Amino acid sequence: MGPVSTPNLCKQDIAFSFSPCNTSPSDPFIASSIQIIPNAPARIWYDQIRWIWEPEPELVATWMTQPTNHDFATWHHHRDCFIAYRGGNGTPTLYITTEYGTEAYPLDPVTPNQYVRCYRVLKPQKAKWRYYRVEGCGLFRLYIKDCSVRVKEWGAMGPYITAQPFGDLSRTNGGARI
Repeated sequence: MGPVSTPNLCKQDIAFSFSPCNTSPSDPFIASSIQIIPNAPARIWYDQIRWIWEPEPELVATWMTQPTNHDFATWHHHRDCFIAYRGGNGTPTLYITTEYGTEAYPLDPVTPNQYVRCYRVLKPQKAKWRYYRVEGCGLFRLYIKDCSVRVKEWGAMGPYITAQPFGDLSRTNGGARI
């Protein structure tokens, strides 16, 4: 953000974004901390600053869930899934492990900082429990609200249930706002 001026002896709210040269559109940035450094003597009411932000998932090489039965009493299976991720380089892999073994599903290739929401039809894999693992080539982020697996109890006649077994929070405030 470039220089900001306000009238003398006047407290005034100023809205601005952290985009290069403050020109839209620009890519957002990801940070764990921000520091305000005045260029000249200035009075800043730090306790009145309203930071508006959205959390980003951690940048890691592997995402793995705890074992789950998806709240079914007996055996269950899955139909398909959406896996949403950003970053890394190459082709990440989804692994689904049950008491009977592990199935591997190569996901769509990704380049650094590229967002991908990959769809895969899954083998039924009848099981009482399972866990999911996504491994990437390089570091990547996995998005809980954009990932889903459709599961159903074995032999049930109803529709598949959408589960979100893994990922990390994003879009907790519903997206961009001022």
